[in-house]
Amino acid sequence: MLEGLHRQLEETKKERDGYIAFEREVKKKLDKEGKDKEGGGGQEEKEAMKRIEKVRIAYALSVVSKLMGNQLKAEEIEATKQLREAEKEYEALQEELAELEREEKALEEEEAEFWTQYSTLSTTTAKLSDQLTSLEHAHAFNSLELAKLSRTNVYNDAFCIGHEGGYGTINGLRLGKGPNVEWSEINAAWGMTVLLLSTIARKVGFVFESWRLVPMGSFSRIEKLGSDKASYEL
Repeated sequence: MLEGLHRQLEETKKERDGYIAFEREVKKKLDKEGKDKEGGGGQEEKEAMKRIEKVRIAYALSVVSKLMGNQLKAEEIEATKQLREAEKEYEALQEELAELEREEKALEEEEAEFWTQYSTLSTTTAKLSDQLTSLEHAHAFNSLELAKLSRTNVYNDAFCIGHEGGYGTINGLRLGKGPNVEWSEINAAWGMTVLLLSTIARKVGFVFESWRLVPMGSFSRIEKLGSDKASYEL
């Protein structure tokens, strides 16, 4: 743009120089005619000066017109340039806005997925928490039962030893002869006694060397081992 203005300035200077040269030639010619026609060329000189003034005015108007045209053209070029830059900026902003909208949509989808997973995880966590609470209660109950069973002696339940009316008892069977005690009850009590003794011996790993216990309920017996074998019914 500056180069174009410089060229136009140079052309304007050349035109100005041309007008100045033309004016000088007209003045020379008028001076010459004035010398040749003294006293008779006043009117022609005035007419010539008017023509020169018109030429000056025309030249000035031409210069002003060109300058204004150049200025307007320069302003138009600058405005066009600014418009194009504004359009480029607008396009860039539109693209940036579209990218932001895409990112916003992606974030919304991620957020929706997050809340879905969170809801699923919360439900699973609640179920696991309920299961854990149930298992803890079951563990506590089983621990109590285990402690109770640990304190329980199975031999006390299987062989309940006590007394009744001066008689020793095992599982409610009186062990001793009396007016109200039948032999069948006594035999059953001896059978339970042999069974208890045999069970304790197996439990502790004790082996009778000379005797063998044969628990058979009311028909239990004791057998003697060795050369003099014998069997004693209880």
